[in-house]
Amino acid sequence: MIKNHSLFDKFFNKSIIQQIQDDFATKTGVASIISDLKGAPYTKPSNFSKLCTYIRETPKGGANCMHSDSVIGKQASRSRPHIQPCLSGGLWDAGACLYVGDIHVANWLIGQVMNEAQDLAKMLDYAKKIDMDQEKFSYAMTQITVMTEEQYTHTCQALFIFANVVSECAAYEKDLSLSDMEVLLQNKKSELTTLIEQEPILDSIWPVWAELEIAAKQYQLAPDL
Repeated sequence: MIKNHSLFDKFFNKSIIQQIQDDFATKTGVASIISDLKGAPYTKPSNFSKLCTYIRETPKGGANCMHSDSVIGKQASRSRPHIQPCLSGGLWDAGACLYVGDIHVANWLIGQVMNEAQDLAKMLDYAKKIDMDQEKFSYAMTQITVMTEEQYTHTCQALFIFANVVSECAAYEKDLSLSDMEVLLQNKKSELTTLIEQEPILDSIWPVWAELEIAAKQYQLAPDL
């Protein structure tokens, strides 16, 4: 049996995916990374906050972050993204699945966002648990991206649309024809258009969608075999 890690390397062009991940994070203001099913990273982190970078640099915090990424990824499905507070630092995170055919091979994770639901005292207390300097932790908290719950939910739905396109176009097994590709992209573009009508701030994501379309049409989401 081919392991999931091997499937990701075989069916996804990591440099193309990295660029799309980077630009998605920049345009939406979230942090982002793609990990395996155990929470270990496939890609380099995009737009990570100072707080989460500091947390991951501690042994306890790093282990907790990997565990959280794994749990969030497992809760996502083909029908919806999964949104919940991080099990490490407590900020809002979300995940969407990447598939090859019917095999779940990776999780596209976004987050490190704060809203009115955060318990700041509880978050600050977490610094003690992971042996991190509280003053450093407290300062880093002031740099966190703030979004309303509704805005973040719409951003997660946009991620879900992108993840579906990446999964479909990377699956060589399905022998996706160019005409099928065009239909898929048009359907997903319609979904994205409807979403942006609900959350106009996401209009800035169109250049990233254009990158995704070009890569998909040229079958560049997967490397040459």
